[in-house]
Amino acid sequence: MQIIFVRALFTILILFPIIFFYKRSLLKIKLKDIWCFLGTGVLSIVLFTFFYFTTITVSSLSLAAVLMYTAPFFMIFFAAVLFKEKITVLKIFACVIAFLGCMFVSGIFNSGNFSLYALITGVLSGIFYALYTVFSRYALLKGYNTITITIYSFIFALFGCLPFINIKQTLTVTFFSFNNILTAVFIAFFCTILPYLLYTFGLKNTQTGVALITASVEPVVATIIGFIFFNEIPSINSIIGIVLVLTSVCILNLKNH
Repeated sequence: MQIIFVRALFTILILFPIIFFYKRSLLKIKLKDIWCFLGTGVLSIVLFTFFYFTTITVSSLSLAAVLMYTAPFFMIFFAAVLFKEKITVLKIFACVIAFLGCMFVSGIFNSGNFSLYALITGVLSGIFYALYTVFSRYALLKGYNTITITIYSFIFALFGCLPFINIKQTLTVTFFSFNNILTAVFIAFFCTILPYLLYTFGLKNTQTGVALITASVEPVVATIIGFIFFNEIPSINSIIGIVLVLTSVCILNLKNH
């Protein structure tokens, strides 16, 4: 919860001055629409990250990553019920292929036994991960800018963390050294602001379920980065997984999907 708090805090510290001096009108939201940002901030960002980190703590990184990518399955269902998006054979097929690809890339087949608790928290992380797309879609339909959605999501995420942390201790650790501050800035800008802005922007012209399946390229990118920067040689399973995930993305770009 401290990590979520620091991530949200620095995201706001970076974004707010830019918006304030560039286009102040982006900070305006209607009181009746607050539920959208409570959804993206508290129900999604806080709870998704909490259950994801919990799964990592009680099991393995590979299991946490794979269970998080149950999100497209839930998203296809949510999109059909809430946004009347068709559940097509190609969507289901692409979803299954992407999930299998994530399983191969993550190395889950080489992992040990998993507890029921880890499976539950992992699936919950997938559900709350999917809910970010749901509430973001509603905010976009109400005419809000992607920047507005991003900053208010993290404002509400910040307040959502407060009951669960020692603020003084968290801030002391965060600002203890220049390296800690630099790490927080890096996480906020490169791992939060850019991806959330780009993903929310992508939702404008993409079906909700398709967007989340496409985001499954994340473990593929992680594998490539590991190879380039950390000399981690991809296994045969990783290569199979990369091919499967990229195949799913290609399938989603077929006409009439």
